[in-house]
Amino acid sequence: MMPTPTRDPLPLRRNDVLRLGDAHGLRLVSAGGTLWITIDGDLTDYVLGPGESLQVQSHAQTLVSALTAPALLAFRH
Repeated sequence: MMPTPTRDPLPLRRNDVLRLGDAHGLRLVSAGGTLWITIDGDLTDYVLGPGESLQVQSHAQTLVSALTAPALLAFRH
């Protein structure tokens, strides 16, 4: 189940893994810390530092992990 997009960042501890499922159309934003993002079928992994974002273009499962603690993940449409 994908979290509902929210204005409040979601805190992640180091090595936490969040499975988003189909996150197509969401903008994932690092609101603090460093996030690692991988999308099934995409040969590129993405690392976001504070203030950086990624617009998900795929319908494949998306995984987000915190490389540093604490990390904050924000969702935007």
